[in-house]
Amino acid sequence: MPTFKCTSRDKQGQLQTEIKEGANRNAIIQDMRRNDLFPISVEPVFQKPKISTKIFTIRSKQHEVVTTTRQLSNLLSSGIPLVHALNFLVDQTKNPEFKNILGHIRNEITRGMPFYESLSQYPRTFNRLYVNMVKAGEAGGTLEQIFAELADYSERRRETRETLISMMIYPLILLCVGSGTLIFLMSFVVPKMFFLFEGMGDRLPLITKLLMGLSRFFSHFWWVLFILLSGGAFLLYTLWKKEEWRLKFDQFILRIPVMGDLIVKTIFARFIQTLSLLLSNGVSILEAIQITQAVIQNRYIAKQFDHIHSSVVQGESLSMALQKADVFAPLMVNIITVGEETGRLEETLIKMNQTYKKDIQRETRRWMSLIEPSLVFIMAVIVGLMVMAVLLPILQMDMQVF
Repeated sequence: MPTFKCTSRDKQGQLQTEIKEGANRNAIIQDMRRNDLFPISVEPVFQKPKISTKIFTIRSKQHEVVTTTRQLSNLLSSGIPLVHALNFLVDQTKNPEFKNILGHIRNEITRGMPFYESLSQYPRTFNRLYVNMVKAGEAGGTLEQIFAELADYSERRRETRETLISMMIYPLILLCVGSGTLIFLMSFVVPKMFFLFEGMGDRLPLITKLLMGLSRFFSHFWWVLFILLSGGAFLLYTLWKKEEWRLKFDQFILRIPVMGDLIVKTIFARFIQTLSLLLSNGVSILEAIQITQAVIQNRYIAKQFDHIHSSVVQGESLSMALQKADVFAPLMVNIITVGEETGRLEETLIKMNQTYKKDIQRETRRWMSLIEPSLVFIMAVIVGLMVMAVLLPILQMDMQVF
């Protein structure tokens, strides 16, 4: 049941404060009046919540952050003070954990703490990018604009992620269903058909012998395959937890033909989008580089930002530092150079981000349109070979009869 901090006066006019539990604020006020108390203030008490690490909870909270950011922008642009806007959001938020976080932030602000400092107490909910953007908005008096840009930024990232996931669903379902069907056929159906060919011995076609060997393996030694797959998955998980192996893997995937180029473009687009957002709102270039580094998920490229940051600290331009890193596209570096020379770096980054976004969407659709028929073709070839392996011995038996 919610807890409230209640301040009231009794019949003698003495001030008293107590903590009460009740269904809601109105129920507490009615209870105070029944006890001949004059209510002065009834405020909910929020304890600093423990942050959950469950994946589903984190995903749900990220959605709440995007929604809350958009609503804050709308409320502040309508002239509603920040504390009152947070009151509205606390009342309408259904997620208990996020509701508690907003309530605690609201209480910290009423005590005089800056908004960005209260947000920084929850790094798992409000990342460094979010906190620094709010800090810049507070300093410049443009919080409603900052929240609008943050909401746009988060929504674009979510749309990109959801688009990629939706495009991958059909190929993954096709791959899983096809693999499961083949394993079932090899383990249970095909062995029952091969008893017809046991007397043919060496006269069996090579493709039939291979299929019979695979079928026997799946039906009798499936546990070996299970152990190998489980052991491989455990080994990959163990190596994934080690920083040096994660770094090597991230470097390796960048060299994969086609896929590596698409991953690099996606990383560049995220880098440009985040950097332009920060610089256009008054965040310093050095701080923007560090924040952008935390946004990039590829460890190998993120590690290059240590050298980029050091080079900029020493007085080099951003374009020169990116060129030394030797992982960024020469065209991107040249465009940033032009933007620095003309003094319009933020506008240049925004235009470049739009170009990269269109290229990524176009290439992703093109390759996904090739993957789906390729999987169908591969499955058709495998099924055709299985049919051929069964029919060839039958045709040989018919020829021997005639």
